[in-house]
Amino acid sequence: MILWAMTLAPSLLILSWSLRQARMPKPEFGSAEISAEETQRLRRILKEPREDVSSPLRDDSIRVVAASKQFTIDVGESSAPPSASDARLDKSILTSIKDNTFGVTAAEIPAYDAILAKVRNTSLAELEPLAQKDVPFALLMLDSDRFRGELLTIEGDIRRLNKLTDQSFEAWLFTVDSGMNPYRVICASLPDDVRLGEDLQPPIRARLSGYFFKRYSYATAHDFHTAPLVLAKTLTVLSRPKPPTSHSGGGSHSLTYLAVGILATFLAVAVTVEMVFRRRSRRCDALPSKATDSPPDFTWLNRS
Repeated sequence: MILWAMTLAPSLLILSWSLRQARMPKPEFGSAEISAEETQRLRRILKEPREDVSSPLRDDSIRVVAASKQFTIDVGESSAPPSASDARLDKSILTSIKDNTFGVTAAEIPAYDAILAKVRNTSLAELEPLAQKDVPFALLMLDSDRFRGELLTIEGDIRRLNKLTDQSFEAWLFTVDSGMNPYRVICASLPDDVRLGEDLQPPIRARLSGYFFKRYSYATAHDFHTAPLVLAKTLTVLSRPKPPTSHSGGGSHSLTYLAVGILATFLAVAVTVEMVFRRRSRRCDALPSKATDSPPDFTWLNRS
């Protein structure tokens, strides 16, 4: 039984890892139509921050040298004249923003506060028509200067949603083309019935429109990572997670049931084998032993 238990535990761990890997999104950037060289450069930006020697950084900051190639994409900056209620930003407030710095630096706080005030005081009806809906994740990361301060519409799965202050919320959103790389979105408000959580399962499918701020660096458990930081007014929920029913449990419940079933099968086999051996042992004990019978008496042959 001990040997069986030792064999069962690694098998269950391997099965659990396989199921989780199968459910994880793949880090592909095919929709951006970028070359293999640009893909490698993007992976370095995401995982391996490097210092820009032309601009020394503080000890607590990291910067990535972005791609210098200009991509041909229509950003629509001057397609229409500004109106009285124009939602476009004054780009002069963006000059202090630097990519690949941890958090929002002191020099960036005025621009950060101004953009959040902008989204709070501007309706979605004004924001959404100006937002670009087809900016791929890879192009946004590789050419961040081009899109800084632009309104973007993003649609994807929110897997973490936290409250920062009374007037700001943090959402980590994953899109089809970002794979395992998230967007970090700061929302000025949320719908009343949206639930918060560190690990939303299933995730909340949502759409939002906000201003791209910068490539935001943060520390993970084993490395550094970089994500687009977007400042948005709110989010629009497209599909809400359904509560689990008794007929459709989560992956962890299914794995638990599988483990219990395998263990029960091993126990049933062990009990059956033990019962068979005991029955055979009892039958052998019930048979007469010939070795204990008295030998025949032949002494009468010696009498004459």
